[in-house]
Amino acid sequence: MRDPVVGETLSAIRKCGSPHDVIGVTAHGVRVDNERYHDIVQVMTTAAAIDDAATEILIRSDDGYRQALAHAARRVRDLNALKPGLSVQRATDILWFYLGREAWHLLVSDRRWSWDDAERWLSEQACAALIDPR
Repeated sequence: MRDPVVGETLSAIRKCGSPHDVIGVTAHGVRVDNERYHDIVQVMTTAAAIDDAATEILIRSDDGYRQALAHAARRVRDLNALKPGLSVQRATDILWFYLGREAWHLLVSDRRWSWDDAERWLSEQACAALIDPR
């Protein structure tokens, strides 16, 4: 969460004029962060199984990650573009599903997708799940 890409991404989200841009900027920002820290996060995830301190670090990191995703969800809402019936909380949960660290790990590490392919697909899916097509 201390990486400059986080602040840069949040600033860029505030400036986005379309919901698709919000999701695209968000996907790219979290992709960069995940790509930079993927190995460290995997070590921490393994350590968390036996170490309470590692567990706490991951919990704090995930909380900050979700807060950042909530900024994107609120921006899509502020652009009046969330699908009917979606709350910001539910939209944040959907962003976590598509853009959380586990999604990147599954596609890039487990399935051997490129980071570019994963970013493109995850962004498309998040847009389809969140944005009202009207």
